[in-house]
Order: sequence, then C-alpha cells, then structure tokens
Amino acid sequence: MKIVLINPPFIFFKNPRYFPYQCLGLLYIAGYLRENGHEVQIIDAFAEGKKKVRRIEKDFFIIGLDSASIISKIESNVDLIGISVPFSHMAQITHNLVQEIKNTVNIPIVLGGVYPSTQPELAIQSGADYLVLGDGEEPMLNILDFLDKKSETLSNSIITKYSDIKNAKSHYTKDVNTLPFPARDLLPKRLYSGLSARGNNAHYGWGTASLITSRGCPYDCEFCEIHPISGYKWRSYSPSHVLREIDDLYLNYNISHFEIEDSNFTLDINRAIEILDGIVERINKGWSISWSLPNGVRIDKLSEELILKIKESNCTSVCLALENGDDEILSLMRKKLDLKVVLEKVALLAKYKINTSVFIIYGYPGEKKENFLNAVKYYETIKKINPNIQFRFFLLTPMPKTKIFQRCVDEGLLPFDFFSKVSDLHVKLLTPEKVWLKTPLFDKKEVLERKKILINTFSKRGKVKDLIIIYTPVFLYKIYKKLKRIVLYKKWNQYN
Repeated sequence: MKIVLINPPFIFFKNPRYFPYQCLGLLYIAGYLRENGHEVQIIDAFAEGKKKVRRIEKDFFIIGLDSASIISKIESNVDLIGISVPFSHMAQITHNLVQEIKNTVNIPIVLGGVYPSTQPELAIQSGADYLVLGDGEEPMLNILDFLDKKSETLSNSIITKYSDIKNAKSHYTKDVNTLPFPARDLLPKRLYSGLSARGNNAHYGWGTASLITSRGCPYDCEFCEIHPISGYKWRSYSPSHVLREIDDLYLNYNISHFEIEDSNFTLDINRAIEILDGIVERINKGWSISWSLPNGVRIDKLSEELILKIKESNCTSVCLALENGDDEILSLMRKKLDLKVVLEKVALLAKYKINTSVFIIYGYPGEKKENFLNAVKYYETIKKINPNIQFRFFLLTPMPKTKIFQRCVDEGLLPFDFFSKVSDLHVKLLTPEKVWLKTPLFDKKEVLERKKILINTFSKRGKVKDLIIIYTPVFLYKIYKKLKRIVLYKKWNQYN
C-alpha cells in the first residue's frame, strides 16, 4: 500500500524564524513501513516552505507550505495519509489541514505525535479517521493491514471516532533495536543539515543531524509530558546500533555533527561510555565529527569517567536538567536530585572545559519567595564554579496530561477545561508574557519580577546574539564565538 506522511507548517509567537527541527518520528515510521513492503512519500511542509511566512493573528505567524501546496504534492493512488503533530500548539494548524484534505481527496487520515497522545479527545474532533498514541511504527502498520483486510482489529493504541478514549493506551515498542534507521533518504539531504542553528557546530561544508539513542524515562517528574508519548520504561538502542547510524550519516549524508535528543542519554553510564569510545575511535581514524546534548541530561549520572569521555569524543555542549536550585521545589517537582552532587558535576564539567548550560523552571506552584531567593543564591554558586555556564530559564506552563496540570486543577489554580479549545492552544502554550497561574504565593506581577531578576542576573544574552546564531553562516559564527568571551550579567542586589 502507499502512504503519505506529512510534517505540517509551524506556528511562531512574534519573531518568526526558520529552525529546521528534524521530523525523526515520521522518518522512523517511514523506514519501518518501507521495510514491511509499503511505499512511502514524505512531505515536510515546514522545511520545504521555509521562506513562506504569513501572519495569522496579531502576534502569531506560520512558516511553511499552505494547505493547497501540501495537497498538490500528494501523489496519486495513496491509501493513507499520516500527519505528525509534535507539539500541542500546532493543533489549530493541523485541524485546518485535515479539513482541507478531506474537502479535496477521499483518503483516510491518521494523526500521531504529542498532540493526539496527550489530548485525543480534542484531536479526534479534527475529522481525522485515526489517532495513534505513543510510538507510531507498529500501530501505523496495524492500520495499513486493517485497511488492506490483513487484520480484522485495531490495537487499543489506535483511536477512531467510535473508540472509548478512556480505555485507550499508548503503544511503546518493546525492542527499539528491531527498528530500521530513519528513512532520511526520502528527503533532500541538505533540507535540514546545512541550516540548523544548533548545527553551526558542524564543520564547514558539512551538516548536522538529530539522533535518538533511547526512548522513555523511568523518572516521575511532575512537570514532564514525555510519559504519554514514550512511557516510563527506558528502551535503549545498543551502542553498535547507534554507531552504525553515525557511520551512515557521516559516510552517506555528509553529516559531521550529531545532536543527541534523548531525555536520558546518560541513564546507563556503561552504554554511554561505549558509544563515546566508538566516536573516539572514529576521530582517531581522522573523522572530523562532533556531537552535543541539547535536551538536558540527568546530572547525577555524570561520573568523572563519563565526563572525560564526553570531552575526548569532541562534545561541543551539554545541557543539564537541573530544573530548580531549591530542595523544597525539587521535592514538589518530584525531581530526586542532590544539589551538592550537582555542584560537584558542574565543577567537573568546568575542569574539562565542556560548554555547559542549565535548564531552570520558575513560577512553580508552591514556590515561596524564600524558595526563589535560595535558588538564586544557588545559581550564583554555580556561576562562581563555572563563570561561562549559561542559564536557560522557563516559566512553568503546566502541559496537558502532566501531573502538574492535574495538581493545578485540583488546587483551583487552573480550570479543568483550560486546554479544551483548539483555537487558543497556541496562545496558551506559546505566549511567554502570559502568566496563567495565580497562586496564594505569587501573582503575575511577582512572577514577572522574578523573571526580571533571573534574566538580568544570569542570562543577559540579548536579541542580537540570537539573530547571529540563527542567520550567520557557520564560519562567521565561529569567528563571532571566538571574539565574544566576556560574560555579561549583573549581580542582583534588590528584591531581597
């Protein structure tokens, strides 16, 4: 059978800019379906329409092909159309696209990704015929077999308009090593790799690619939305599988920089070291390769042996998933992390001169003023240990189907139907100036004051550098990075 997989346009708040995130979910599905004898076409409406920017509301823009252009690219004799929705704020775009396709062609449509996995009751209202919850490879094959009369039933990870959504369960592939590589050959080789802002780490003339070396997370952080999509069981690709994929990308796709997108790359230290040993072997053979960890790693899993391997294997940057610098808030987050251990790991990363950044969440329910001040003092300690460390601050947005969202509802901080309207999901999930939570401990004014303190004290990067990172050619950006060595931040001396 023949299937078309679509990566839809992307929606932005205020400053529309093309950043080529790589639709690995679709590429994995494409590779799996092709291996099972099906013909696959991919339409990446976002990347292929990167120069098409249009305003949809006062502060919101869309980048990507319009619906008519997407439909015109659908080849003939197609049996199924799959649309990936990797972010819930893309709901309205997706609903509109489904309706446009339905008005033009009579082909079944399936939605997969974060949005249908976390909000199936909304996603099914799009008019799609099927929703896939969790990993998409095996359920998509199930749907094709069902349409081809090779299977009489659909698994309970597949939702139709007749399904009992309450009894639906996400599907998680048991052995990810049985899956083929993502079918990157179905897209132009340089569609992403030469343009990625983070890919500026790639060697001149080469490109960058995203890698996933594991799925799932065994931890239970209250704010995290990964579990409906990837589950609690950590499922890892073997070191040999990961290294074969690196070889394929380097030799066949001209890729020299690899962004490992895992939530838990360091969970199994021995596995991580074996992968990095393989990268070192390739560097010693003369390969000009590098890699990075942009998604946040489990800090207490960073042994000195592993950090040394990270350095030896030419890692350009590591992001630490700290989340907060106060023990009481970490406890509320269900983030089991020893802050003393964190300081030890930060010192080791500084010792080996590894570029490091830290993820921080503020405006968390239960965050008293003293919690915030304790956290700021802790961040100052981190900064003293490593003056070059970068802080990335995020105001909490309780995402759909997370434990923190349910707690906010239970405590009366948010209405239960806060995310019930497709038409305003992008507003609630993308607007950074909006403070949706008002608690007995802080209001909007207080949260904005805390944000000001954090940004002025620790993260004075500025819009100019953002633009340089995004738009400057690789070699000029490297010159810029070498010239800019002064760290600018102000000591906070107010508010206390």
